Amino acid sequence: MQSSRNFTCEARITRIHENRGWFYVLCSKCSNKLYQELNNDDC
Repeated sequence: MQSSRNFTCEARITRIHENRGWFYVLCSKCSNKLYQELNNDDC
């Protein structure tokens, strides 16, 4: 018989590795992902 346990882990981000590609830039108005198109940023 298996038992379940819940845990809470508290963490702090100390740095971001920009070359790993897991992050994206957010729109400051709506918080959606920004897509860079020529000279225009669209979300």
